[in-house]
Amino acid sequence: SGRFVVVYRRASGHTDSDKSAQAGHYVIYSDDLIHWQPQNPIRLGDLPGMHAIGHFTRPDGGERLVTLTSGRPRCIYMSDDRGVTWKTDTTALNGKLRTAPHTGPNMINHPDFGLVVPFGQENNGGRRNYMIRSTDAGQTWEERVWLNRNGARGFEPTLATWGPGHMVMISREARGKFAIGPDGYFGHSQHVYQQNPGASFRRVKFQTSRTNIIGNPAAESSCHDTAEVIFNPVTERIEMLQSHRWGGGLGRTGTRIEKD
Repeated sequence: SGRFVVVYRRASGHTDSDKSAQAGHYVIYSDDLIHWQPQNPIRLGDLPGMHAIGHFTRPDGGERLVTLTSGRPRCIYMSDDRGVTWKTDTTALNGKLRTAPHTGPNMINHPDFGLVVPFGQENNGGRRNYMIRSTDAGQTWEERVWLNRNGARGFEPTLATWGPGHMVMISREARGKFAIGPDGYFGHSQHVYQQNPGASFRRVKFQTSRTNIIGNPAAESSCHDTAEVIFNPVTERIEMLQSHRWGGGLGRTGTRIEKD
């Protein structure tokens, strides 16, 4: 519809344990990127977890905004009036995403699979990776789990799709043995899926590799934070916004944390 909608977290710091009444996930929106509404941002719910946001066409043809928060319980929030009011579903993901960590920042509209939300690889040495999708604008969800066999562990993935439904995820990487390459730097991981005609969501599987999107190895996995990736239909390129801690950007990355 042309409206810009932002979901953000409010907390006393880099924490999930803030119990104050003001902590939580909030929504603001704008029709001109100058004036943002409402004056008192809309509080969706409690703080725990990260969130993803997307939009989808309802079965009746209307537009729906969908937000997911990845705390416990995982909640689905839906708006049918362009973000003005929201309804909450705390049961839609019951029994799913059992050991999944946090989601990344975005959902995509996939040409075959519907509204798709990426999650990272589980903690504690497990190899399970998670993704969910909805074909009815967030009412019901299907889960896909696959195993990562190459020694990486990506988390907080951001997802893009292009062409017939190819997908790429860029994730933070937790394992230095995988992330630190011959150049000595700590690289983001990427996960690529090639869509074939008639492919089933139940068979989706991504191939994982290290990228040359690098950070400071002295900071280990903290050298990167959550990224964002899109397929730009104007440039026809995959474009990424990198979060780069303890580094000066491409060409200026160091291998130690400078005192200044």
